[in-house]
Amino acid sequence: MSNHIYELRVYNPFLLSGALIVCVLGAWITMRLVARVSETRGRQRLGWYFLAAMAGASFVWCTHFAAMLAYHAGADVNLDPLRTALSLLAMFVAVPFAIMAAVRLHGHGGCVMGGIILGLGIASMHYIGMAAYHIDAPVAWNMPLVIVSVLIGIVLSAVALRLALRPVSLRREVEMTLAMVGAVAGLHFTGMAAMHIAMPSHMQMPHDSGQFQAIGFAVIGGSMLTIIAGIACFVIDGSVRQESYDELHRMAMSDALTGLPNRISFNERLDQEVATADQTGEQFAVIGIDLNKFKEINDTRGHAAGDIVLTTLAERFSALLGEGEFVARLGGDEFIAIHRTSDREELQGFVKRIQQALNQPIPIDDYMVTSGGSIGVAVYPIDATDSETLISRADLAMYRAKTDLHHTIWRVLKTSWY
Repeated sequence: MSNHIYELRVYNPFLLSGALIVCVLGAWITMRLVARVSETRGRQRLGWYFLAAMAGASFVWCTHFAAMLAYHAGADVNLDPLRTALSLLAMFVAVPFAIMAAVRLHGHGGCVMGGIILGLGIASMHYIGMAAYHIDAPVAWNMPLVIVSVLIGIVLSAVALRLALRPVSLRREVEMTLAMVGAVAGLHFTGMAAMHIAMPSHMQMPHDSGQFQAIGFAVIGGSMLTIIAGIACFVIDGSVRQESYDELHRMAMSDALTGLPNRISFNERLDQEVATADQTGEQFAVIGIDLNKFKEINDTRGHAAGDIVLTTLAERFSALLGEGEFVARLGGDEFIAIHRTSDREELQGFVKRIQQALNQPIPIDDYMVTSGGSIGVAVYPIDATDSETLISRADLAMYRAKTDLHHTIWRVLKTSWY
């Protein structure tokens, strides 16, 4: 009868749970950082390379080290500091080169190459780390399982990189995180299953070392700080990118002088109103507005005075808007408005508010000017059944109103209703 027995697999559940948490969070943020590397260029890309390497190396090594410390070897254990440091270095080398291969080479081939580099890096880290784990008992290795563990790391790393470089979606994020977790955890536990410790049968299994637990939790805490820093950088960058996009979109859709929506924004809003009216059967009006004395103010007072007139009127128009109302500047001294209603009295009231805003004096330095304006109204679908014709009818009504400034509102409204 053999005087050796093989150990029973026992793990510290707290350390193992901590390692799992770090593995999942680290895998997610690392793959998101890989995606960000592929989206950027120049110095920004170098920064994301560094962050991805830091997050990737720290979470993989921490997962391995904490899970290794969580393992009850059943014999006295010592750690070799030099080999432990080399295991961490292996990950700091492998991660950036794997990301570089996947991003630079593009496509399936790049991800396969990156997966090979990353998988071999994880395997090197694991087995160097296990070499640093000196056990006071004979150790036997199951080489087929060792090979399987390496293949698991390579294949799932390639899958994770491939998913990280695809368009963003919730499903893709879940899949790439699970693939990366599988690469790390699968390689680790398969590799641990390949290791068998043979001990004399009379030896008693020692109690778990409190020192190892303390080291394990310290490693988990340090890795979590690195992961949180990576998440914070990712979130801050996402917020800045969104703010920049929103600002660019606002500038593209707004008039530079007045801040009102521009022609592009008006056309989008008009298409929405037409679609809504077709679905609900409601009506809406397009109101063309042209200033009567703007050229005179520009010629006599200068363009700066003209700008004051335009910005003042824009502020007044914005202040008078209610629900279902919209005003844009098309250019020069032309404005256009939308009023959603099927009630003539409401439309009439809106037009009167616009006229009051036009007729109120505007202070410019030490004098007052009044621009006045001509207003033309066309109602959808009474006056037109498409956007282009509706705008043309409103413009026609506005130009007709210019010929009889004393009856602007009433003449125009009569052309737009039965």
